[in-house]
Amino acid sequence: MAAYLWTTWGNMVAIEAGGANGVTGGAQAVEVAMGKWAGVIVAAILAWVFLTATVVYNYAFARLLFVSGLEKRLPHQFGKVNRNKVPANAVILQTVIAAIITVLVFFVIGAGGGDSNKPFYGLYAGLTIVWCISTALLFLDIFFAKRAAPAKFAEAQRISLGWLYLCGAVGTVINILAVLFIFVGSWYPTGYPTLAEWNTWMVGITAISVITGILIYAISQRTRRGKTDEQLLTELAPAVGAGGGGGK
Repeated sequence: MAAYLWTTWGNMVAIEAGGANGVTGGAQAVEVAMGKWAGVIVAAILAWVFLTATVVYNYAFARLLFVSGLEKRLPHQFGKVNRNKVPANAVILQTVIAAIITVLVFFVIGAGGGDSNKPFYGLYAGLTIVWCISTALLFLDIFFAKRAAPAKFAEAQRISLGWLYLCGAVGTVINILAVLFIFVGSWYPTGYPTLAEWNTWMVGITAISVITGILIYAISQRTRRGKTDEQLLTELAPAVGAGGGGGK
């Protein structure tokens, strides 16, 4: 956190207000302060970081699809692994979805002088809303975990109950505030000149995400036929341990 704030302060000091590039601002500040050669080095490092981070995030988030396949929230094929114990189907699905969105935003909408930043920032902020809401729910779970599974809660507990509840309250409030702040100002005033237009897009993207999640849940409940997560995982454990046979 200290390094993040220090870097932000350095950008604000080195670059005139409003002149920092949203993508290359870090390298830009280094170039102003230390010379073009230093800026080029930092830009190269950041480019490599962005590339590797994209690969890691894509691979890591595919695990969510994998678990959803195991729990039959998505087709069971995505809950299988290949001979190397890798959830290949889930990784491929994640990659295809990300590739389609990238092509649409930057190569279709952004082609011929189109403004690809408008859908990019709209999706970026909208997904941040969904992410913060889901993270707030994780902190809220702290208040219900003890009642749901007292034995497991006591086994996993490492700090006092009071501190745990304090962390849960702070985490919940901070995530709710983060959502509210997104509606305060546009992330891309050029594409969303009025706050009303910005908030309309934010509400729309959030609503589509929530409705999609509810539909997936409703459909998956019928597929699961009333079975609990534990029952499904127990049934699928032998297949997963043996390689699943569905990842080739």
